[in-house]
Amino acid sequence: MSITQEIGRGEGDVIKLHGEYVAPERTVVDRDELRAAIVRAWRHCMHEDIPSCALAILVQTTCSKTCHWNWNLLEIRSTGHGPHTYRETLVPMVRGDAERAVAHSTPAEPCEFAAGFDEISSTLMVRYLPRHPLTRFRVYGSLDEAAIGLVSWLRGHHKDVITAVRRRDVEAFTVALGRAMST
Repeated sequence: MSITQEIGRGEGDVIKLHGEYVAPERTVVDRDELRAAIVRAWRHCMHEDIPSCALAILVQTTCSKTCHWNWNLLEIRSTGHGPHTYRETLVPMVRGDAERAVAHSTPAEPCEFAAGFDEISSTLMVRYLPRHPLTRFRVYGSLDEAAIGLVSWLRGHHKDVITAVRRRDVEAFTVALGRAMST
């Protein structure tokens, strides 16, 4: 997997991916193709087969979204290393945190209120705008590349997910995957 760096050009970012410039695009994932890609990626990265229960949960979790951006299967944020793009991101926050976030907004890391106070959840929606780190997402050139990126990300940053898979502990795997997705 050879990935080159992102090049940003303001609001309409393009991405340099494998030597070519591409625009952010929506990609639709077929469940059967996804299942096969994750199996291949797991074997490639982990040198073992993925248990069927973990595979089913990963496929279900990933397919719960109708489309993705540039094959980013779990909307994994980017640290800025490797290809990435920017998208507005809505985040529900308790009032004080939302007010602090907006008060500390800068041109380099912009955010704003997106909606009024939600009485039920006691939250305000904050819209993070492109260039803020919370709006930077990884991009991939294909489903297979994305599946390898997903398994590598889990292995490198969320070892509790891998441990639960190897123990075949479905409950621990589900909890760990949920935690991983919220980071």
